[in-house]
Amino acid sequence: MIENLPQELDNNSIDDVVSVFKVAANFIPAVGPLISELLNKIPGQRIDRICSMLKSLREQVDKLDEGVQERMKTSEFSSLIEEAIKQAADSSSEERLNYIISILKNSLTDEEIEVQDTKHLMSLLNRINDSEVIWLKWWLLRPYNKFDEFYLTHEKVLSGTNPSIVATKKEHERAVIKKSYLEHLAQLGLLKRLYKRQSTIEDFEKVDPQDVIGYDNTDLGKLLLKRIGLLTPEEEDL
Repeated sequence: MIENLPQELDNNSIDDVVSVFKVAANFIPAVGPLISELLNKIPGQRIDRICSMLKSLREQVDKLDEGVQERMKTSEFSSLIEEAIKQAADSSSEERLNYIISILKNSLTDEEIEVQDTKHLMSLLNRINDSEVIWLKWWLLRPYNKFDEFYLTHEKVLSGTNPSIVATKKEHERAVIKKSYLEHLAQLGLLKRLYKRQSTIEDFEKVDPQDVIGYDNTDLGKLLLKRIGLLTPEEEDL
């Protein structure tokens, strides 16, 4: 069923791929053809990402009761796994892969989480980049003065949004990009804009960018951070 695997895979990697495929096809039968198709087409490094995700998922499945395991075999849940596999194959970082794995784990361990809700959050994750994830958490921590260590860790991403008048053209260009990240998060409902004056300014079709003085977290943004594993229990109450 698995043919023409990438030449860069060594024998151990091939054995690993085949083993993971067999296990995945057993506990999620409906996605077997998709996994087979992807494994035959994508580079070895991306295959490793899929294997990592499926291994982690399998470890979680072993801890679940039979009722939940049966739910995983439904067409609805299979479509969620399909989306996760595609995103895992396209993931550009280890952090991104961990976000995807965390969303799946949360959907498995909490029976009250609806599959369609998880798919929506996974879709939102797919629409933002790793820098935007960092910005999303920054605006959660910022109002509570809990951001010093986080800022130092991610200073390259978070700095430079307000360049001085003597800044270089490149610095201004980077600032424009970073500000666009925040606007994108606001457009998706993951952040909300804060304005200079209290008014019904959000009711207007056109808003002067100069009126936006900052951003704040939203319930949807916090939920996404929680499901991808970026909120500590203490931060969930912020």
